[in-house]
Amino acid sequence: MIGTLELLIPNEWKRVIGVVINKFRGDIALFTDGVALIEQRIGIPVLGVVPFLRGLRLEQEDSMNVDLHRQVQFERDRVNIAVILLPRMSNFTDFNHLAEEEDVALRYAATPGDLVGADVVVIPGSKNTIGDLAYLQEAGFTGPLREHVAQKRELVGICGGYQMLGRSINDPHGVEAGGTAEGLGFLDVTTRLLNVKVTRLVEAESVHLKDGTEALVQGYFVHMGETQRGDLSPCFRIRPADDGARRQQASLEDSMDGASSVDGMVWGTYIHGVFDRPDFRRMWLNRIRKRRGLHGLSVEQSERITQRLNSELDRWADHLETYVNMRLLFKSACSIRL
Repeated sequence: MIGTLELLIPNEWKRVIGVVINKFRGDIALFTDGVALIEQRIGIPVLGVVPFLRGLRLEQEDSMNVDLHRQVQFERDRVNIAVILLPRMSNFTDFNHLAEEEDVALRYAATPGDLVGADVVVIPGSKNTIGDLAYLQEAGFTGPLREHVAQKRELVGICGGYQMLGRSINDPHGVEAGGTAEGLGFLDVTTRLLNVKVTRLVEAESVHLKDGTEALVQGYFVHMGETQRGDLSPCFRIRPADDGARRQQASLEDSMDGASSVDGMVWGTYIHGVFDRPDFRRMWLNRIRKRRGLHGLSVEQSERITQRLNSELDRWADHLETYVNMRLLFKSACSIRL
């Protein structure tokens, strides 16, 4: 910790208000001298020593948990979902809530053969859409995906995956590789990559899936593309944000998101976290169950999963509040001029 701080240049040093020691194992009382030594050497406070919290189930930020779902077996009485494992896949948390559903078997598909038996195939977000699109084509995914759609099975694209489902991706500013790449052609949409990233929390209403109830999704945009959907129907109606956010995004997006095929079996969206809300997640899963000849399940089951995952965040927040000087942290944060 001391060595890392001593490598910082002066302007970086000014941004550091303190340090936190995380995942501490043992008796904190025996580390009092260690805290004093660190503070003496670096001249800023140790904001806390946080004990290791066992059994904590927080959402992963990267691919650390992928191997747990690589060997998942599809089953006849469950909704079988294959998420294509892209080399530059992003936003792994998009699928955590789905994976926790008792009637879902979610597998990360590393090869085209891993798609066999899937009721739904999802192309996830990507840190380099054109590069991962080329990977799908070169690795032989195109044929199995076409067969999957021909069998009237569902295909979903999220963010970069949505862009890949279209006819083309144009990169005039060289955001990724430059030039134009031919898409997979499952949706009649075209994408142009921009050198401005859209980052925004969103709340939206489903317009392509309806069962007589209001199904909201809450998630976020983080993308650098502008997609023209042509004559296709959108997937979601974005609810108005505050005036400032609406003015900021007005030139980058409209009030509708995504695109859906006529039969609704191929659709894409820019919304990350689209499956996190229990009402939309359960409505979508029940639509798949109906196609499979399975009875629908109550939304209460999905609500319990969301509540359990959220309670882990609350548990972690309570733990930090106990062992970290939050008062100093908040005071410093509030003094920062944006």
